[in-house]
Amino acid sequence: MTDPNAVRPEVSTSGDVTLVARGITVTASVEVSTEFVISVRPHGEGTA
Repeated sequence: MTDPNAVRPEVSTSGDVTLVARGITVTASVEVSTEFVISVRPHGEGTA
């Protein structure tokens, strides 16, 4: 079920995304934001 009136992030917005099960937090940017999908990509260079 989708809600066309839902508030979604704008493309190019960035923020911290936490993967709780892995204990990882990354900064990500929104690439696609529609009523069907929100796609984010990690921002910056990664380190291991």
